[in-house]
Amino acid sequence: MKVRIPVTFLLVASLIACSDSPTDPAASDTGVTPADTGSGTSDTTPDTSVTEDTVAPGPDADVETPDAGPDDTTAADAVTPDAAPTDATTPDGGTSDTTTEPDAVTAPCVIDTNFTGQVSIDDTAEPNGGAPRFTPYDATYDAGVGTIVAAALAANAAPFNTTEAFTVTNATVVATSFYNGSSDPPTTANRNNFWIADGTGSIEVELDFEDPALDQPTFPIRVGSRISFTTTLVENNFNAPRIRSATGWTLGDVDQEVYIQDATAELTAADVNRLIRVAGRIAGAGETCGGRARCWTLDTEFGDYELRSSSNFLEPGDCVTYVGPVGIFSNAVQFNAVNFDWIFEAR
Repeated sequence: MKVRIPVTFLLVASLIACSDSPTDPAASDTGVTPADTGSGTSDTTPDTSVTEDTVAPGPDADVETPDAGPDDTTAADAVTPDAAPTDATTPDGGTSDTTTEPDAVTAPCVIDTNFTGQVSIDDTAEPNGGAPRFTPYDATYDAGVGTIVAAALAANAAPFNTTEAFTVTNATVVATSFYNGSSDPPTTANRNNFWIADGTGSIEVELDFEDPALDQPTFPIRVGSRISFTTTLVENNFNAPRIRSATGWTLGDVDQEVYIQDATAELTAADVNRLIRVAGRIAGAGETCGGRARCWTLDTEFGDYELRSSSNFLEPGDCVTYVGPVGIFSNAVQFNAVNFDWIFEAR
């Protein structure tokens, strides 16, 4: 049976998400508790019919048949055909040779090509929307994002911030934190933490909702929307560029195309903040790693990456498809699933 893991939170994603900095500037808590329904939709009724996938053990590869003939007592044959085999530990109780072979082969996890995360032209509810595309934006689509990223990375990965004003014009929102049901800007998670992109780059926007003087968007921040503003603080926390404050927020067109990049090679620091789609198998113990989140290993075709999520439905061995921004911590690429809509799990 296939079940989708929901991804709608009522939790401040930034609290549970993996931080890209030792001080975790994303860990702002609005005091809202998320609801992880395990259905893959926006409903709030958990699916109690989930059954775990099981892999049926196959037959042993090397099962010997005992020799029914008489023993050979000649001196030339020091081992009788009826002698006990050296390996009698096969799962079915039979005998086998000393070569240990698995009873089953675990199939690799593959991308669910129907899953596009928050990007859905049919989803009219904040904060999802937009139309998925799988070809990069043309480089002529320059909203000013690449200029900001280059300025932040010029600090050579050292902690850095600048109040230099950068103008962003019609950048596309490609991902957001969860929607907590509030329309009050200071406590609306998706309006305080989201990601934008154009044909020149991608960057995170993380506003301080606890600062009452901070200029924040007063309109819904939805995936696929084009927005404009002027930065007042940009930082680079160890290869993680982000916009920390801005002013002059305006909303342009909505439900525009959103580029989703399918992973085709190992992800590096150059991929940070890009919207990536990748499939992998959950591994590890899911240890607590800050707030309500647990950290797993996501074993993908292109390497192993840390996956941080507060979902109650992730278990070792599960195959998931992730569609969300790439993060980084201690120079290691990771996935900070601050929105349940970024993960689809097949069972």
